[in-house]
Amino acid sequence: DGLSNRGLSHSEMVQKLQNEDIDENLTIHCFGYGKDHSSSVLQAIAFRSPGGLYYYIENNEQIASTFGDCLAGTFTTVAHSIHIYLEAFDGCRFIKIRTKYPFKTVKSMKKYYGSLGSMYEQESRSVLMRLSLRALSECSQNIFQVTVAYTSAYDNTRKSHKQLVIVNRKQELTKQPMNSELEKQINRITSAEAIDKAISAASVKNFGTAEQIIRQAIQLIESSETSKDPYCKDLIADLRDCISCVSNQERFNRSGVHEAYQFSTMYNQERSVGIHHRGNRSANYGYCTPLQTQEKQKASQAIHNYLSGY
Repeated sequence: DGLSNRGLSHSEMVQKLQNEDIDENLTIHCFGYGKDHSSSVLQAIAFRSPGGLYYYIENNEQIASTFGDCLAGTFTTVAHSIHIYLEAFDGCRFIKIRTKYPFKTVKSMKKYYGSLGSMYEQESRSVLMRLSLRALSECSQNIFQVTVAYTSAYDNTRKSHKQLVIVNRKQELTKQPMNSELEKQINRITSAEAIDKAISAASVKNFGTAEQIIRQAIQLIESSETSKDPYCKDLIADLRDCISCVSNQERFNRSGVHEAYQFSTMYNQERSVGIHHRGNRSANYGYCTPLQTQEKQKASQAIHNYLSGY
């Protein structure tokens, strides 16, 4: 449950986790049942491993579907031990890598090594980076190289792919429309970071600040060109639900903190955490792939049959 009954306090436990080395090939999923658990500690434990997830199980009726969701993902894994290497060339620096996936600094602002855990079939993963580019005359500039290495779940062989990123520099600045997929990912990160900050504010009883943080994120997404996209409409709807989660002490303590951490996990990790489909969300809501949905039903039924024997 993540609750500190003896020994280390919550903050000491989280700090200890941050300093410990964890096998990069290990993925930890944590399940919080009912009201009496520490979702902050369970998410911290999960996030210390590549692709780790925090699941919130509100009641007995959700046990089978939640574990079914987790097992369905595992059953559809196509690659694991995924590592990403980033190398910036002359004239380019990495200012920030905006992800909860663990990245290690090889050379500050120039070389980084990250672990993405596993990938389910039909999944995708995004890593946003902020770059600084040196002013140059008109040219074609090699700015950085991405190398992705992984182990195939089909034949257990190690594979690697490289991609060079090139920018065509022009003499005069011209305003270009933002790539829609990039903007949607920026909106995702905006949502995840706002939820995390709102949870921190609500945890010290600053509920007005928590609500304001989320409302500001909603305004930013609503002002984007992709605000009418189904994915971004889902983001906005989830953020509005999060306002309720952090609105007051009673709601926050009852289940709001757990629901907020579940939204945080889903959007930070880009992976389904068993959030039940809401009526006003899009058909593709919640990161559950079509294949995972099929396997989830089988796994949920198998778990239900097993539990019914007790």
